[in-house]
Amino acid sequence: MLVPGNLVDHVTAARLQPQYARAGAWLRQQHANGRLIGAFCSGVFLLAGAGLLDHRRATITWWLQGELRQRHPSIDLAADAVITVADRIVCAAGPMSWVDLLLKLIAMVEGKEIAKLCADYVVIDTAQRTQSIFMPVGYLLSQDPLLTRADLLVRRTGKAPMTVKRLAGALGLSERTLNRKFQELTHEPPQAFIMRRRVEHARTLLETTTQPVKTIARTTGYEDESSFRKAFRKLTLMSPQAYRARRMERTA
Repeated sequence: MLVPGNLVDHVTAARLQPQYARAGAWLRQQHANGRLIGAFCSGVFLLAGAGLLDHRRATITWWLQGELRQRHPSIDLAADAVITVADRIVCAAGPMSWVDLLLKLIAMVEGKEIAKLCADYVVIDTAQRTQSIFMPVGYLLSQDPLLTRADLLVRRTGKAPMTVKRLAGALGLSERTLNRKFQELTHEPPQAFIMRRRVEHARTLLETTTQPVKTIARTTGYEDESSFRKAFRKLTLMSPQAYRARRMERTA
């Protein structure tokens, strides 16, 4: 089952609510009957409104993420991911992500080799990517400037580990001031922010690539693999391997 995006104004959306509700009920029944369901762009809202994404991993295009979080806080939103899979439900990000969605569905039904062959025939690059590279600077700056800059610095740190000292220096603040501001904005110290951002990136890589855990640890800024495993387990309550295995089971 494929749910396309549909952009309408709020007045029209309110008028169409009965139809959305009927469509959502039908999709719930189809999913209960074992159907594979995919949605892209604003079509993800229909799945969310039907309750199909509650406590499940999902994604949506970057410019609708704020609204999705506000309307459906129980969704485990993968903000960086272009595509997510959970319990026979596939979500893809932007309007053109229907291509990624179809390739993922082909891979799930016919296998990865067939999906790769399809991608080769239509000359589509299937290399792993994230939404973050597509977010315009204007959009990023419309968020809290300090957190936005900190987020970019942590995500783009590369293989060099990001520390509170490094982050404070890059932001032009003292460590004491940085700690105070993060407590005000996030109610947690900057070190916790760094760890959460790293682990979120790692979750996306574990879900969407076959990279070894050691490589993912380095990609997310951990020089020591054991430190990465410890941080990952602290936030997810499972090891990276167990997380990947569980996701693979849920996508089957």
